[in-house]
Amino acid sequence: MLSRMRMLSNLVVLVCVGLLFAGCLGLWARDQTVEEFFEEVSAAVLSQEAAKVADLWSYPFTFAGIKVDKEDIQAFFHVEFYMRLKVEGASLETFEIVDAEPNKIDIVISGDGKTAAVSNAALRTKVIHQDLPEDETRNLDLFELIKVGKKWKFNGENEFSLFTFGGKQ
Repeated sequence: MLSRMRMLSNLVVLVCVGLLFAGCLGLWARDQTVEEFFEEVSAAVLSQEAAKVADLWSYPFTFAGIKVDKEDIQAFFHVEFYMRLKVEGASLETFEIVDAEPNKIDIVISGDGKTAAVSNAALRTKVIHQDLPEDETRNLDLFELIKVGKKWKFNGENEFSLFTFGGKQ
């Protein structure tokens, strides 16, 4: 009986050590960089899954004096994806945050590492509609990010919460 207990405890220790070395317990997970967040934004929008896009914000935030929750943003993007892309037969080929020419993106992270301000950024989109590509690159106003856990999120209202494919509202 004692040997079984010892064998079981050794097995538990061995599994825990293996998980720690594999990083599976998340204890050594590194923080997401702002550039990785930009890649996540592109992937989420290109996936056309409203829930993934809605996960990019920290909630709640205020838009035009109205409190906005995740469900509101998710519903907006669901309609946007459905109406513009599905009903109109368009496809979104490119959605990426790039340098606003001639400047490079400027990312200023606060001293405590919990917030960031992004300026000199542009949004490049390419939508194919009726076999005609609509390429657009437009400069973005300064926007803020906030660190939630180890990941960056949009902090409040910004042009991403208002965008429509192929034009600004």
